[in-house]
This record gives sequence, C-alpha cells and structure tokens, in this order.
Amino acid sequence: MATIETHCNDCIKILGKPCKEVHEWIDECAKEYPTKRFGVKHRTIRHNRTGIIEAFKKFGGSEASVAAIVHILRDKMYVCPSYTLVNKILKGGFKDIDWESL
Repeated sequence: MATIETHCNDCIKILGKPCKEVHEWIDECAKEYPTKRFGVKHRTIRHNRTGIIEAFKKFGGSEASVAAIVHILRDKMYVCPSYTLVNKILKGGFKDIDWESL
C-alpha cells in the first residue's frame, strides 16, 4: 500500500499541490479495516467511482476528483506494477495520453 506521502508526491507532480486531505479521507477506512489484518479491504469503500464523486462533493471540485483518481491509480499500481496507463499518468500526468487509443 502506498503511503500518504507517496500519494501527495504524485499529486504535486500532476496538480502542483499535495491534496493531503483527500488522500487521508480516501484511506480513512483503513483504520477500521487495518491492512495487516484485512489486506486491502478498505479499498472497496472509497477506491472507486463513488469515492471519486464523493471527493468532488466533499472537497469542492474537479481537483479533488483528480487527486482521488491519482490515489486510486497509484494503489492499483501496487497490485499490477506493469499497468501501462498508471505508469504514464504518474510519470507524466494526463497531457500526453492518447485517450483514443485506450
């Protein structure tokens, strides 16, 4: 599982700021379902489309949604490190992606 610091660094690269509150909120459920005992069960709660929409509403806009997406993509990379789209986004942001080819 990525640390909050890693998620913040990803957002600094992509958004220019850490969006720490978004990352802490997304992983808040890990307190109820500790990773050492439950694995990644906490990801079933906010690491999805609903979590992205909730982040938009709770933190006021599309920047929070992008932070949530970046968070989810980073965590997915831990499951599948060769996931090409994730690597492209985390290394270079969204600007150079050919969305039509996906």
